Amino acid sequence: FLRIDREAIQKALIFLIAFLAFDGLVTVAERFITQSPRAQGLGDGWLRHASIVATVFPASVILWLSEKKDVRGKNCLLFCAACMILGAIASGTRSSWLGILSVMPFVLYQGVKWSPKKCLALVGVLVCAAGVVTANPQLDQRAESIVDITTDRSNGDRVEAWKSAAIMVQEKPVIGYGILQGGEIYLQEYRTAADTQGLGHFHNIYVQTTVDSGLLGLAGLLVCIGYSLWMFRHWRHPYALVGFCAWIGFAVVGMFDYTWGMSAAVKTLWFVTGCSLRLEQG
Repeated sequence: FLRIDREAIQKALIFLIAFLAFDGLVTVAERFITQSPRAQGLGDGWLRHASIVATVFPASVILWLSEKKDVRGKNCLLFCAACMILGAIASGTRSSWLGILSVMPFVLYQGVKWSPKKCLALVGVLVCAAGVVTANPQLDQRAESIVDITTDRSNGDRVEAWKSAAIMVQEKPVIGYGILQGGEIYLQEYRTAADTQGLGHFHNIYVQTTVDSGLLGLAGLLVCIGYSLWMFRHWRHPYALVGFCAWIGFAVVGMFDYTWGMSAAVKTLWFVTGCSLRLEQG
């Protein structure tokens, strides 16, 4: 709510979108050059990348679809969105794929009112992205593993940790074990042999918060997310939809990792939220 020039805020948001598009291209190049099954581009972690992309990606397609004429570089925003999708594919981080897909129903619902033709083009981009995934055996197997909780231990260990978390919550349901203490206590007392990796945290903001801060903490988290979504309920304004979908993307990725514990991811969420609130006022 600082009295910063509206145009400067809009430029900052567009610059962030452009930077993540560039990062997507770097991620694709890294995968081709290193032939690694996963790449992380300019960042320092796949899961941080996933949360940031899911938070910022909606802004690119929403502003491109919208009827607003004062958006700088508007014609390039679909290209930026495609670059971010390619970067998410190259990173191999499934939560970013789900985060991107989770916002599309909201984007297309409102986007059809603004421009049906552009919506068809956007669907075409998503279909092409799906084709890239299915055409590559590694990526196709990665996509299929999203629902695999038996042979894929990345999923299976999370589920085992969540089972133990349910027991921990039953024992300390109100205020929990203390901020970021749940993971340590889990490893010391509640980890089972089924958790082959020995997860240091629960890879889920809802489970982690409930273990650390009890049901009171979970209630606070849900109120925070729910109120943030309610603030951006007027979707006819493109910046309101940007803010709404940023929270949806962040919340969905948070089902698979403790995104509240990632400073870069949370700062990105606050930045997009602040820009959206300020620009919606105009």
